Amino acid sequence: MIRPLLKNNVQISRQLVLIVLLFISLFISRAALSLLTAVMVVPVFFSTFKKGESLKIVSALGLLLLPVIISFFWSNDKNEWWQAVFTKLSFVTIIIGLIHCKLTQQQIKLIVWFLSVAIFFACLWSIGNYVFCYNEINQAYLVAKIMPTLMDNDHIHFSWLIVLDMILLSEQLFQSSNQSEKKYGIGLLVFFFLYLHFLAAKTGLLSLYTTIFILIFYFLLFSNKKKYGTALLASVILIAIACYFIFPTLKNRVQYLIWDFKQYSSGIFLQGSSDGGRVLSICSGINITTSNPILGVGFGDLRYEVNNWYNAHSPATVVEERFIPQTEFLVYSASSGIIGLIFFIAGLIVLVKSLFRKNLFTICLLIILFLPLFIDDCFESQFAVVIFSLIYGLALVKREELSI
Repeated sequence: MIRPLLKNNVQISRQLVLIVLLFISLFISRAALSLLTAVMVVPVFFSTFKKGESLKIVSALGLLLLPVIISFFWSNDKNEWWQAVFTKLSFVTIIIGLIHCKLTQQQIKLIVWFLSVAIFFACLWSIGNYVFCYNEINQAYLVAKIMPTLMDNDHIHFSWLIVLDMILLSEQLFQSSNQSEKKYGIGLLVFFFLYLHFLAAKTGLLSLYTTIFILIFYFLLFSNKKKYGTALLASVILIAIACYFIFPTLKNRVQYLIWDFKQYSSGIFLQGSSDGGRVLSICSGINITTSNPILGVGFGDLRYEVNNWYNAHSPATVVEERFIPQTEFLVYSASSGIIGLIFFIAGLIVLVKSLFRKNLFTICLLIILFLPLFIDDCFESQFAVVIFSLIYGLALVKREELSI
């Protein structure tokens, strides 16, 4: 599918190659990802600085970074502090770099297709591992484990990336695609839909069904094509039920989640508990925040304070399962206090307003981009920060191109 697009007068620029390499490194090499993330800022030095929207984005990213940076003064562990800063610097290098890449709509189209094909082969790699270890992986799903994936087995953010790509690809198919592209694109969307059920990662399924719910809500309440909403609702219910019985991974995953919920809702937190560990991490974040409400404990000392909380309240929890708060809002409040949390929320609001349009695809993309912040410490992960920055940056560039 990419070859025909290349023939369609697409100028292969250095920036385009850089973005493609960045997507490739996302799947195969953390070292290359770090290097290319830093290099992404290079286009800034070869283009005229854009005022207006660019200034808003810089301000928003500054609001996200400022609480992390100034917590240097009350963080004892400077290495942990620097790691937190380094991870979030990708926001600046990637998003600002993309704004200055001057990508055309055709180039953005090529990037979306390349990402879709790359994800397709990454899914095939995962499926191949399942085929060769069928019994072991099925049993692993009964104890909160997931089949191997690329991105260092980060199935949470891999599944999130798939849904974000599905939204970008759907928009591309709807706006500017020929019949051949629509045929292949719809095929990829169906494959990704089924794969997400096969993988059975909670973040991916939550993102997928949130998107579907938005579509159904739109068709039923804001469109004159209510039959589409009804048909989509019925189809999704039937397919979800079918997937439950067809994919043993999904069935085992659901059974484990039900069992796990019964345990931690009864106050029983067992080793290896998936959501039980999440609940404990949130409790630790709330306690640390209330104990240090103004400035927090510093991004450098968050893990240390979390470990102290576990020692006091859940000493039986093994070190590997002593997670920092599994919501980014608590990470900021515990690390930089209410003041830092206010800066963080203000930065997010500016980012949302800068991208927002009264467009169904944009609304879906924004909601799925920011959804993990409520259920995951995603901005503490290199993969998640790069994914967020790439998808947000591409969407922003696409919006600016369309408005010209």
